[in-house]
Amino acid sequence: MVNLNCFGQVKGSIIDERDSTLYGTVTIDSLIWMTDNLNFDTLGAVQYPDSCEACGLLYSYSSAKNACPTGFRLPLISEWNDLFTSLGGELEIEDFGLYYHGIKDTLQSSELLELRYCGLHNFEMNTFNYCGTYSAYWHLNNNEFKAIHFEKSQYSDWVGTANGDQYTGFSVRCVKDM
Repeated sequence: MVNLNCFGQVKGSIIDERDSTLYGTVTIDSLIWMTDNLNFDTLGAVQYPDSCEACGLLYSYSSAKNACPTGFRLPLISEWNDLFTSLGGELEIEDFGLYYHGIKDTLQSSELLELRYCGLHNFEMNTFNYCGTYSAYWHLNNNEFKAIHFEKSQYSDWVGTANGDQYTGFSVRCVKDM
């Protein structure tokens, strides 16, 4: 039986063989996206204390590159951009990055990716910040410290690129080619 969400995408799930964690999935265009933040405990991953327990772990970029379950990987920036475009995002090019307007609520839908405001971790200072108001997700690229980000604000309706560094821990969503 095929399970379709209200957007017409195929929903499913996978079990990470490394620790038996169940993750939801949704097929969008030619990729299978995890609908849960990665929660695999590995070197370079930390848990946000208390209030962000449903957020999975926050990863340094070096750990994020190798943390996805077998067959899955970090999405490329072009794949995030394709996702935002296919969901109807309106592209705006700024000096400091690309921004897509009009899709933040769609991306947060429990019927789609359910992106969460999971904050970030500063490994150098060992501080956690912005749980409930900000989130960033690593993507695979040649510049090791870029991510996709969005924030909770009555003034913003966008998703865009962000800079991180080797001391920043962000969330991870993994993808798999069909």
